[in-house]
Amino acid sequence: MDGTRIAMPYLAKTLQHAAASGIDFKGLLEGVGLTELDLGDSARHVSFETYAAVVTRAMLAMDDEGLGHYARRIPFGSWSMMCYAATNSRTLGEALQRYCRFFLLLDAGVAPSLAVSGNLATVRLVQTPTGCAMNRFLAERALLHCHRFGNWLIQCDIPIVSVSFRHARPASAPYRSMFATHDVRFEQAHDEFRFSASLLDSPVERNRQALDDLLRQPVLSLLTLRSEQRSWSSLVRKEINRDLPRVVTQSQIASRLGLHPQALRRRLAAEGATFKQLVDDARKGHALHLLQAPSASVEAVAYSAGFSDTSAFVRAFRRWTGFTPHAYRRLGPRAEMADPAIAADRDGG
Repeated sequence: MDGTRIAMPYLAKTLQHAAASGIDFKGLLEGVGLTELDLGDSARHVSFETYAAVVTRAMLAMDDEGLGHYARRIPFGSWSMMCYAATNSRTLGEALQRYCRFFLLLDAGVAPSLAVSGNLATVRLVQTPTGCAMNRFLAERALLHCHRFGNWLIQCDIPIVSVSFRHARPASAPYRSMFATHDVRFEQAHDEFRFSASLLDSPVERNRQALDDLLRQPVLSLLTLRSEQRSWSSLVRKEINRDLPRVVTQSQIASRLGLHPQALRRRLAAEGATFKQLVDDARKGHALHLLQAPSASVEAVAYSAGFSDTSAFVRAFRRWTGFTPHAYRRLGPRAEMADPAIAADRDGG
């Protein structure tokens, strides 16, 4: 995904099982002005509208909302039934539990699960008895749909603390914009995202009319979904990131948002966040992102993340990850699964 466009390889991956399903695949593509040759053009993009149109046509033709990616066919209309069940919930937590139970009932090979540990809630993809091969496309699509539907339910962006995938880091993919988080991890034990458990008590704000509107074009709606209100955490995070490498104060950001600092503190607390934590998360995410570029020196990364002293950055980085920046960069994606004792190497940070 790129702004309002989707890369052609992603569309090709979405439709990879449609061509062999016995439907008129050529006619399906021609109906939206595409050809099979177009699907092989890795440099090309399509609009959200075109993507949604061809995917919806494929689902109808195959009578499978899973487009052949799951162990079993998911009859067209299943998503709508789940939405009606979830929208009748009182809170986000209750709605997500219904969302997860619905997919378990489908027994299509994989389903989301919801668990709470301490102050964090985790939506994790788990195998169901029928089982199916988990892949990058399936994991991304399932987690993205769950997160965006949750946003829609409470009319507020749910700030993601971190998102993890079992697959290796792709050469290029806009995960940070897809999930609105800097903390994206690869080669992990599970496909999952985490957020503040306090948000599970948020009331479901949607009614039958709003759901009817969503379901007129559900594929397009989930792609273009923008909450009517932003969470205070996401607003503050945006302001912090905008100012890096300069680190602003809570009072400065409260003033920008038209709030008293105490009022901002209370609103962040209601979302399970603190200003200090958001600054720390922003600096950490910025540093982790920049360290992916081999040409960026540790000193330059430290400055860009808002540290005037490299040694202070190294200490903070150890606290965040258990590793020095050099050790983390050397290990790459394996750093998240390696023994933090490696961080004890004294390689100058």
